[in-house]
Amino acid sequence: MDLRLVRLPIRQQRRILTGLSGALAMSLLAVVLLWALPLDLPRTDPGAVMQPATAPSAQAPGPLEGYAIIWQRDLQQPLFDIKPPVTAPAAPALRVQLLGTAIDPGFTYGIFQTAAGESKLLSIGQSIEGATIVAITADSAVLRRDQQEFHLNVVRKENP
Repeated sequence: MDLRLVRLPIRQQRRILTGLSGALAMSLLAVVLLWALPLDLPRTDPGAVMQPATAPSAQAPGPLEGYAIIWQRDLQQPLFDIKPPVTAPAAPALRVQLLGTAIDPGFTYGIFQTAAGESKLLSIGQSIEGATIVAITADSAVLRRDQQEFHLNVVRKENP
């Protein structure tokens, strides 16, 4: 790379110097204005003894009092309150047993035992313990309660 002195025409040199002097004049004006403007700082006598700071009065709230909620917030937490997911209460278990089935064309029944120990002979479409019987097969039955299906298998009792 060739490092020769760059020579500018006189017209460009004047423009650069005019721009630099204008920037210097503006910054000098800004310094003078900032020095001349009065600041709203409390003035004290040099000989006065400093008093300890007191709490702000109730009549005049401090200028930063409105930001207290921001200072109290944990900034590592989300900006919104997370609501727990709404879950439907679990449906209680169906306390019914299927003791047996009887299936013939036009004759489909199941023998059900309730929680109280009652035995009932029911067909498809009937209900027991709040559940409706949807299907009956040779060794099982399907019951539906509150959009939930329960599959029951025939309870096998072993003979001693």
